[in-house]
Parts: sequence; C-alpha cells; structure tokens
Amino acid sequence: MILLARLGPERRETAAKFLEARTIKAGVECWQAIGRAESFEAWVKIGKALQIGRDYSLKATGANRPMGQIYCKAFSAWITKHGFERMAKSTRSVAIELAENVEAIEAWRDTLPERQRKRLVHPLSVTRRW
Repeated sequence: MILLARLGPERRETAAKFLEARTIKAGVECWQAIGRAESFEAWVKIGKALQIGRDYSLKATGANRPMGQIYCKAFSAWITKHGFERMAKSTRSVAIELAENVEAIEAWRDTLPERQRKRLVHPLSVTRRW
C-alpha cells in the first residue's frame, strides 16, 4: 500500500484494478477447487472476492446497503459473471463476513487446539463459533 501512495492517480487506479482482478481470480479458483481441498484460507480468498463484488454492486447501483432489488440484480449479475452462482446465498454472506473480520477470526482460531482448527474451515461453522 505504501508503494501505491507513491504512484500518480492514474497508475494508482490501474494498480488497484489489477489487485482487485487478482483477488477475484484467486477467489474463483478457490471456489472451483473447494470440493477437492476445502480450507480456511480458501474461504478467506472466496470471501475477499465476494467482498469486491458486493462493493462493486453497491457503487454501480448507488445503494447505501447491500439490499434492494436493484442492488440484488447487480450483485447477481456479478456473481454469475465470475462463477459464484452455485454458492448458497447464506454461504456467500458469511464468506463476506469472514473476510471482513479475518484478522479477529484468525486471532481467535490461533487460540484453538490444532484439531479443532482443522475441523473449522467452512465460513458458516467458523462465524457461528467465533
């Protein structure tokens, strides 16, 4: 982030878009592989990608909160475009919650025994227990 501050506004915007695209790609790849190798780290990447989609949809629609018909249509289109359409809505929302609170959740997970950490990988189980 310090390096971005040194760039001019146009280059900063280009770099930010590149980072977003890379985050989305990582999230999509994790979602496609989740059946083979489910992990907490993969769900964090998925949540961060969905967070970008939510923020994009909020900005595109001018909505203040992720609610309403116009916002939902925009977010649904984004989800379909990026391959997340088969994910349950409840899983999407908690994956976003996981990404928003990842630092606190990781600190909490560090206090758990290794066996319990290995079992708690899905965002629904992680956020419920956290």
